[in-house]
Amino acid sequence: MAGSTSTPTTIRRLISRVRRFLPPRFPEVSGRSIWSWQHASAFGAWDNFVTPTNEVDHLQYNLQWANSQTVNLTNALTGSAIDAGLGRYSFSSWLASYGQPNQNPEQPYVVLRFFDTAGTTQIGGNIIFDRTVNTLAVSYANNYPTNPPPADLSADHDWVKYLATGTVPTGARKATVYLTRSPNAGKSNSPDTYMDLIKLDVFNVNETTSFDSSSPVPGQNGVSPDASVTMVLKDISTQVNTNTIQILPQFNTTHRD
Repeated sequence: MAGSTSTPTTIRRLISRVRRFLPPRFPEVSGRSIWSWQHASAFGAWDNFVTPTNEVDHLQYNLQWANSQTVNLTNALTGSAIDAGLGRYSFSSWLASYGQPNQNPEQPYVVLRFFDTAGTTQIGGNIIFDRTVNTLAVSYANNYPTNPPPADLSADHDWVKYLATGTVPTGARKATVYLTRSPNAGKSNSPDTYMDLIKLDVFNVNETTSFDSSSPVPGQNGVSPDASVTMVLKDISTQVNTNTIQILPQFNTTHRD
């Protein structure tokens, strides 16, 4: 008999991580990985545009060459909750670039956009993590979270966490995250930009608790019947009462004659 954990309906993590290598013991949870550092829609697509360039043109014309992922917001909360202004998002990523032994000019650039049901009309503005500046930056990995970076990061290559929070725009049903290089930095050969633990969490502000992570992970197969189960929950409007938590495992059984 093989055990399998079920995915809670309250799971909020919508975007997987993309990474070049593991940074130094980030205080985060892990997800599935896409191994990459030359972030683009296809191999060589990074040569279809030139940087530095102005950001307006970059957002309009160059994101088609970015690596991207689109998710349905209604996997996390209802459309009526979004339209009532109850949807909140928390978007974060760790960003770095190649700085040893050579100082490459490229810097990573991450964009979050919300779209309608068809995924063709953008709703709201752009949420941008540009590794050349400290806008929305929280802290370096070293001495996290009490080591905020300076305003100009164009010549800096260490890991920095970026974070944005806000209300999901009314009418939004999809979200797309784009991964590319900054329009405010140059390029030397193929781009060398690093991104890790990219997360988009979406939740209803009227809910009391959000599921964050667990071990075994949701959907994991081959779980031992005597496995130790751990779970991380996030407080939203009230503190979690640990005396009221119930864990209801589901098992997939295989019968052999």
